[in-house]
Amino acid sequence: MPKDRENALKDVMNRKNEAALKKAHEAMSLAVCSAVALSNFTRATAIWADDLLHNPEVSLLDLRRTLLKMKHVAEFVADASQDNIQFCNRAQAANIIIRRNIWLKHWKADTLSKSNLAMEKSSGRFLFGESNLDKVLVETKAKKKAMPSSSYRRERDNKPRTSHSFRSQYNTRFNPSPTPRHKE
Repeated sequence: MPKDRENALKDVMNRKNEAALKKAHEAMSLAVCSAVALSNFTRATAIWADDLLHNPEVSLLDLRRTLLKMKHVAEFVADASQDNIQFCNRAQAANIIIRRNIWLKHWKADTLSKSNLAMEKSSGRFLFGESNLDKVLVETKAKKKAMPSSSYRRERDNKPRTSHSFRSQYNTRFNPSPTPRHKE
């Protein structure tokens, strides 16, 4: 990522996508590390179990030590599996935000409204959940769905602009010449 301001991402949505991509990458990297550890420890447990099965002359002390090691591995695998699920969920959440931002990027709405919609809780099989998008969208005169701020802007832009200045309301002028404070 370039450090100078000239080459940095200027669009807010692009910066948010970049941050979400970093989070997704970090979460997936941690998930891969967790999966590698799970694989290695599970393979070690399988090797220890094979040694116990194929060596009938194992002493009771060696059997207990090996079972204790296998118990520790089982505990580690359980914890690492939970961590792996959490990392994958983080990556999935970041990817949903990225997909939403890409989808919302070309909508004519203010950035805050788009950000709020992109950060809504995800539920169901749709990108914005079952009804989150329906709550936000309004129907335009052309029977199309749009963000409320975009239709508001269109209505506002079609109206003639009038100036409501404080000075024009009272018909006063600014007089730069000093006025005496005391009458003599």
